[in-house]
Amino acid sequence: MLSVMWAPGGSAIDQPSTESALRREGGDAVMNVGRVRRILLIGLLTGFVAACDRSQDQAGQNFQPPEPTIQMPPSIAASHTFRCKDNSLVYVDFFSDRVTASLRTEKSGPPIRLVAPAKGEPFTGEGYVLVGSDTSITLSKPGTASQACKA
Repeated sequence: MLSVMWAPGGSAIDQPSTESALRREGGDAVMNVGRVRRILLIGLLTGFVAACDRSQDQAGQNFQPPEPTIQMPPSIAASHTFRCKDNSLVYVDFFSDRVTASLRTEKSGPPIRLVAPAKGEPFTGEGYVLVGSDTSITLSKPGTASQACKA
């Protein structure tokens, strides 16, 4: 293949192109350049295809369902010992959510969980009903009448 160059005087000079010069010097050089181009092209195409496939696979692998929100239990806002009219003692823990209380009829006895449907309403659970706050309560035990208790 010939390429045209312009000489300083304005006349055209035919010169062989680089490709034809390489062919004359040795066909191996042209063949190697073509082979290198093909290999690079195949490598690039393979890389693009692999990247597309990998991104789809990784998208599925990297998906993590949202973690459920963990709600901590309420802390104890106040603990009181109350003496009731029948001269018995009860131990009450009022929790910070203001709808949960823990009642014990003995100092080291098992706690009875009492829950109010809303703030300010009576706490109930396992047959017990507790109404009141930090200084005085009214307590109904299962099978007995309600009685007033003071801190």
